[in-house]
Amino acid sequence: MTNRLLWPVRKVAGETSRIFVTFDDGPDNRYTPEILSSLDDAGAKATFFLLGGRARAEPLLVREIADAGHSLGLHGMQHTPLWFRNRKWVRQQLLDNLLAIRAATPDTVVELFRPPYGRFSFSTIRVARSLGLRTVLWGLNSRDYRATSPDEIFTYVLSAVSPGDIVLFHDGPRGGDKTSHVLPKLLSALTANGFELASLADVL
Repeated sequence: MTNRLLWPVRKVAGETSRIFVTFDDGPDNRYTPEILSSLDDAGAKATFFLLGGRARAEPLLVREIADAGHSLGLHGMQHTPLWFRNRKWVRQQLLDNLLAIRAATPDTVVELFRPPYGRFSFSTIRVARSLGLRTVLWGLNSRDYRATSPDEIFTYVLSAVSPGDIVLFHDGPRGGDKTSHVLPKLLSALTANGFELASLADVL
């Protein structure tokens, strides 16, 4: 196994205009549908790292994400930290997460994994890789979960983003409200600045 496959991806090298918007902690029926609508209006693709527990609760929403052409990834079952757990426990978490997604959308290929909180051990990554999963973090954190307003997210992301960035947002309870509100304005501004919003499945 090469170091390239073991080391988590934070940014996609060699990009001149594409960025990769990602959403964690969903699906959530309060915010995910609005986010999907905004992405569709902008002609943008994204990647959703889904919690298994929420995927089981919202299977139709999981299918809606996949049917819209966005890529899906694993994020654990209940956002439980994985880095200090033994390999058997981590493997079962990821298998349960994968089964929850496949129950909703059996034909969707799922090859991406983001550890909760972005924290990991190399044992965690090796388990993920043994299941055919590539570990993905982020290079730009929108900080939507602690922003005081949607405009704060807008100003920060627009000033900090660069080609190849993997940008972290949330469509769950922490951050989903502000992200869903600001996304139409932000996607329009990113497009106007020459960025193309693509799915990680296009490059990983």
